[in-house]
Amino acid sequence: MAETVDHANVIIPEWSYLLPVEDVGEAEVRLTISPDAEARKNMARRLNLLEVSDLVAKLKVKRRDKRVIKVGGTFKARVVQECIATLKPVPDQIEETLEGWFADPQQAVSFARARHERDKMKSDHEFPVLEEAEDPEPVIDGKIDLGELVTQYLSLSLNPFPRSEEVSGLEASGESDSAPRRENPFAALKALKDEG
Repeated sequence: MAETVDHANVIIPEWSYLLPVEDVGEAEVRLTISPDAEARKNMARRLNLLEVSDLVAKLKVKRRDKRVIKVGGTFKARVVQECIATLKPVPDQIEETLEGWFADPQQAVSFARARHERDKMKSDHEFPVLEEAEDPEPVIDGKIDLGELVTQYLSLSLNPFPRSEEVSGLEASGESDSAPRRENPFAALKALKDEG
């Protein structure tokens, strides 16, 4: 029986670039994508940034087999964060790689995930998180949202404790006071990414 999607509760991302999976054949698809000014403004609000002034992703999309699609590539971004001590603007340039795996949930069952869940239920031990290649993201309505994938990787690449030059200079000289730090909501995700 086909699974129905409750479109009333679907969250619309700040930047979508939808690629129909039927456009991905045996040959690799290469794309350069970039959000417009309105999407960058909405992304900044979502990621708690003062500004996303530039973002360009160069992506390669290919089929690993008939069911699974791999997205890889790089992105560059210029962002402005808020200093955790002075609240002054802190500009930053980011250049990172990204990777994503996708499969149609109606066509592919993740045996690795099923085995992992079964073994986890039988044991009291902690199990590592599955690699994304073994547990791909679902293809929704026959499309992959490349814009949302890039946005998620951008969020993981942000400096969790941005400091202005003024604060960095005080810390280097040992004159910094113990100003309270504001937690970045994506700091925990970045720590998980760094462990992987």
